[in-house]
Amino acid sequence: MFGFSLCQSLKPAPCLQMISSRGMEVTTPRAEDANVKLERESDTDPAMTSDKWRWIFMVMTLTFSLNHATVTTPIIYSSSVLVFSIGNYANAILYVVTMLTSLTLAPLVASTLGSKKCLLAGLCGYTIYVLCFALAAFNCRVPGEAGGCLEAGAVQWGLALGGSAIGGLGAGVLWTGQGAFFTAIVEKIVEAKQKSPDNRGREHEAILGEVTAELSSTFAFYYLGLECIVKVAFTLLQRYAMVSVPVIFCIWAGLAALATAIFAFSEDVRSSSAAGRASACGKTLAAITLWADPTIWLLAFTNLTFGFSVAWLNGYVNAHFLKDAVSSTSFIGFLGALITFIAGVSSKLFGWIGGRSGKGPILLLGSVCFLLVGLLSLITAPAGRGPGGWGWGILAFYVLQGLGRGVYESTNKGIFGDFFPGPQGVGAFANVMVQGTLSSSIGFILVATKTEQAMIYLLLVSATMTFPCYLVARMIQQRKQGEHQDSESTASEEGSSSEA
Repeated sequence: MFGFSLCQSLKPAPCLQMISSRGMEVTTPRAEDANVKLERESDTDPAMTSDKWRWIFMVMTLTFSLNHATVTTPIIYSSSVLVFSIGNYANAILYVVTMLTSLTLAPLVASTLGSKKCLLAGLCGYTIYVLCFALAAFNCRVPGEAGGCLEAGAVQWGLALGGSAIGGLGAGVLWTGQGAFFTAIVEKIVEAKQKSPDNRGREHEAILGEVTAELSSTFAFYYLGLECIVKVAFTLLQRYAMVSVPVIFCIWAGLAALATAIFAFSEDVRSSSAAGRASACGKTLAAITLWADPTIWLLAFTNLTFGFSVAWLNGYVNAHFLKDAVSSTSFIGFLGALITFIAGVSSKLFGWIGGRSGKGPILLLGSVCFLLVGLLSLITAPAGRGPGGWGWGILAFYVLQGLGRGVYESTNKGIFGDFFPGPQGVGAFANVMVQGTLSSSIGFILVATKTEQAMIYLLLVSATMTFPCYLVARMIQQRKQGEHQDSESTASEEGSSSEA
């Protein structure tokens, strides 16, 4: 009902409609201006070299990656720098608002403003989030022994929760804008390469696959690389340069603002294809239309498990087990970088193995890693201290999380691409984000309300269900494919009979 009302509200008023000069198509003045602009772009784009489009792509990649790297740091430090409950509630709000924005507001913003302005709005939201976190960290009444905050007032509550809401709005529109920008850049580079004498006669699909693989790997390299550098730098500044945590976050907010300002002066890129200019309502409802398909829920458990594990590690393990094990929380940045590094390396390895042995065994490995994160949390040895008494053995949590994230980022998303190809992909990957952010939100709330046992059991159940539900989804997919082939054979036989 909500989606239908939204679509109805987007219809142009009759008094604003006019007849397009290119035919009897009914458009609004804004739509007509956009069409004229696209026509002009189509005339000039062939003269653009692929090197220029790659340069524009690199500007987006570097500024996006730096800005995003500064934002991931408050998430992992939240429960150990702010009051424990405030930090977890702040993360919960961040994920809830991200989920709601990505489903509702983000497609409308991207379709109305275009990919660059959508990205810019997201980067601004991220910058404000980091700044609010820094100011919240300054407002602590009673500091903790090993860092952190034992008591704070309404100012920290307001800054943390308000900043997280703004950050969630930014995250929701940021990734939508990044996807649209990436698609448009790929389109421009493919078009430029097709004009090159070296590529004459080559299939469009071959060039498209080549460009997509190149740009996606480039983006992943800088995205993960800068995240590692920023998190390691945080630990170095905090532990060895003795810079206070709030001051470091102020520096990080400055870096996020710098990245945003640089991107603001970059060129805008818009898709000229019909698919790239899909309606806001179509994109908004793409995820919801798949909810009637049971496979979208059967495949959800990897996303749910990853979300629960993220909440457990950042909400509880960092603030309690790590602090007890090494008597400090200053290594959180280093351990966060370790997770990112392992995820980046393992995702490449899993992609190579999955292409030869299938994705099922890799998915099973990922679910086992997340399962072990939950099981290790239940151990009470030594002397009732549990993982808090393991010293540097606490690294096991972060290694397992890195391997699990590697499966989530590569194999899991590849599985969704296999099950929901073509136009269904937009809705499928929107569901990936919704499922992950929803479970993270639930996890942070459970940790904040000190119901850790429920959090652990949710993690264990979802990890246990991942592989069996994947097998059921495969059976359903194979049955559908068999029915489709049977119907095609029947239609072919009927056609042959009628001709005879």
